[in-house]
Amino acid sequence: MNTKACGRAQDRKTVALLAKMGYPSFTISAASAGVFDTISWNDKAVIFVQNKRNDMPPRLELLHLMRCKVPMNSHRFIFLWKTRARKPVVWQVRDTEIVEMDYTKFMDEFDMGEFVSATNS
Repeated sequence: MNTKACGRAQDRKTVALLAKMGYPSFTISAASAGVFDTISWNDKAVIFVQNKRNDMPPRLELLHLMRCKVPMNSHRFIFLWKTRARKPVVWQVRDTEIVEMDYTKFMDEFDMGEFVSATNS
């Protein structure tokens, strides 16, 4: 699988994971052409995700993610998908630091129940 196909596959995994948590999502920027790859939302929060495969982004990109302005009630994350992993390593991007989050804590804090679209009900 080429790098574009791998990136698209991890975007789909991220969208599926967030939908399971109650956040409808869409991919906004494939192939790292923008700051964030996926935006997810519900009535309580907005989540911005940068997907990475196997390695963290370079320092300059991390600084850019920290300085990126997002609306109130929103959270910035890096999902690091290791090869053949079923769940990502989750890093929360804050204004002054990037902190690794325990996956279970991430699920507990942000899980809102499965999203069901209006077309499926």
